[in-house]
Amino acid sequence: MDWTFGLGDALRMPFQIDEAMRSLAHGNWPEKFRMTYYRRLAAQVENGITPAAATRQLAARTATRWNAWKYDPDVLAMGEIAGRMENGLPLQEALKGWAKPSELSIIAAGVKSGQVPESLRMVVETGQVVRRIRNRIIAELFEPALMGAMGFYLVYIVGTDMVPAMEGILAPDKWPAMARLLLPMGWFATSGVAPFALGAMVAVIMAILFTMPHWSGGWRRHFDKLPPWSIYRVLQGGAWIVGFTNLIAAGMKMEEALAVQAEMAPRWLKTRLLSARMQVVGGTELGRALQATGYGFPDPWLIQDISTFSGFADFPRLLRKIGDEWMRESEERIVAVLRGLGTMVNVGVNVMILLVVFGMNSLQSIVVSSAHM
Repeated sequence: MDWTFGLGDALRMPFQIDEAMRSLAHGNWPEKFRMTYYRRLAAQVENGITPAAATRQLAARTATRWNAWKYDPDVLAMGEIAGRMENGLPLQEALKGWAKPSELSIIAAGVKSGQVPESLRMVVETGQVVRRIRNRIIAELFEPALMGAMGFYLVYIVGTDMVPAMEGILAPDKWPAMARLLLPMGWFATSGVAPFALGAMVAVIMAILFTMPHWSGGWRRHFDKLPPWSIYRVLQGGAWIVGFTNLIAAGMKMEEALAVQAEMAPRWLKTRLLSARMQVVGGTELGRALQATGYGFPDPWLIQDISTFSGFADFPRLLRKIGDEWMRESEERIVAVLRGLGTMVNVGVNVMILLVVFGMNSLQSIVVSSAHM
């Protein structure tokens, strides 16, 4: 093996580090800064400044901010977006790799319809709706996750420290029934199953997160009825309604709005929107088109309401209203499920604690009695 390290390698290292830092920044542009850019850009475009010129100005200000540094994601994002637009790319193309697909689809619609400021504000509004629900979900998941971690740690400590120590004092076949329930904890912690179980749990979580935006067909339509996939469906459905109602309110045809939203949507959402669009192009009204896809997106009950109001003159306003009501109801259902999960985890951990306390007390009594005898 050649371990030589030449001058060329030394010269390439700074460039490799620079490239790695820039790659790391992609996808890590904080939402707070992204939304600030959208709001400022909307205001400047409304006052007659082109998106490219406005972005160039904002990028220059960001680079000279007092706490900015070379690899700040905000600085890198603004600089790269400004450079792309100066090279002739439209706003939605310049934002690729920095903004979410759901944001890009709305902005693309705004660029095509000549309503860039409105589309940017629409992105901010949609983000606020999704962020509110997401933050509430995270808050509800915090306690069950903490209690679950405590339970796992308790099992590990009992299994690695307490059970082996007591086995050295008294043979397990002489343990009382309550204390024998601790033996599986010892086996779990010392047999190598614990790290495997932890790794499997992490792998399952990562797989679920990956399947949410990418898995679109087959059995996915059935899994969309179950959490956590149902939570993803609600979040995507809410964002879709906000964007769709604003697009058709601006005069865009339904089939065109669906196509624009699908253009940069994640695979899961794109499949559903394009399937619905095929039905709409064939003359089917929106509610029946969504039902004909068989995906149940965004929600079977909401689809019925869409069918009811689809022929009304103020359909965009009505769709937005029933969409907001559906989001609130879905949010409450999700929170109720998460609270139920939290209750089950709390009960399980408390039962485990009681088992350890009673098991060790009964075992201690036997050991003390044996010592006196």
